[in-house]
Amino acid sequence: MKKIAIVFSCVCLVCVVALARQYSNVECNSEKCDFKSEIGEGPTRSRDWVSGYCSKCENMVWQNWDGKGGDPKPPEVFRVWDPESGKTRDLFSCPHCKKLVFAIKKKSELKFCPKCNSDKLKISEPHKFKD
Repeated sequence: MKKIAIVFSCVCLVCVVALARQYSNVECNSEKCDFKSEIGEGPTRSRDWVSGYCSKCENMVWQNWDGKGGDPKPPEVFRVWDPESGKTRDLFSCPHCKKLVFAIKKKSELKFCPKCNSDKLKISEPHKFKD
């Protein structure tokens, strides 16, 4: 019975880690800026996510939704064409102020500090974080 409890605990722990969202710390290294936040990447096995920077709230924000066999995007995500890059970009409503925010799908898309526009942005390696 003790072995079953240990195995069950290990399986539960592995599931929690596998379903956890990956985050990276984001920090501006400019002397004039104090921007620090986190950015999430990729869907988990049960949830889909979108992250972005809200200029009104002055922070990184995200939304999640059920990714199991549902719509590929929640109804509040919009797709627009970006004339500068020639690509389509997703916008979503900030969950706090409802202002539209550009979706950041990969941390590599974040090349400049969203607060001061400096190119001295440091992004850490991803780590698991609770939803």
